[in-house]
Amino acid sequence: MRIIGGLWRRRRLLVPAGHDIRPTADRTRESLFSILENSGNYACWPLADATVLDIFAGTGALGLEALSRGAKQAVFIDDNATSIATVNHNLETLEAAERAIVLLRDATQPGPSVASATLVFLDPPYRSELAEKALTALVKTGWLNPGALAMVETEEKELIIPPRKFTLVEKRNCGNAKLWFLRYF
Repeated sequence: MRIIGGLWRRRRLLVPAGHDIRPTADRTRESLFSILENSGNYACWPLADATVLDIFAGTGALGLEALSRGAKQAVFIDDNATSIATVNHNLETLEAAERAIVLLRDATQPGPSVASATLVFLDPPYRSELAEKALTALVKTGWLNPGALAMVETEEKELIIPPRKFTLVEKRNCGNAKLWFLRYF
């Protein structure tokens, strides 16, 4: 796995062996960031100077990709100690630890906000139904700026119901994954 674009383009990321962590595929990340950077629907959410949340962080690939492309800060949340260690390792390798906050927390109970985000990535385990719960919890605990964009990755045939205060802007299939773009009001 590698960073697709920006400052750290082609830099490799650590991915732990085993099946506990399912990182977003390079092609899916490439499609996602192309959509964010080139779609008229998202022109009001530039990556430059964004505060990004990477929920169900795994390796941290989504948040690291955003930092590589100009995000100001990234907050990584995961409840798996191996994931947290992996994110910290990848941040150190890229010399980006000063631009990040890494939290060992349950995404459905994230605790009080430490940074208000304009862009949030959620890549929960497939078929877990955790995306909606995590989005609701992020709203209740003040993690999202009004107008924030949330991107949820699911399995291709999986459905999500946007929680109250979220509007579906777009959904796109990317191989075996589906990307859901939701706007928070």
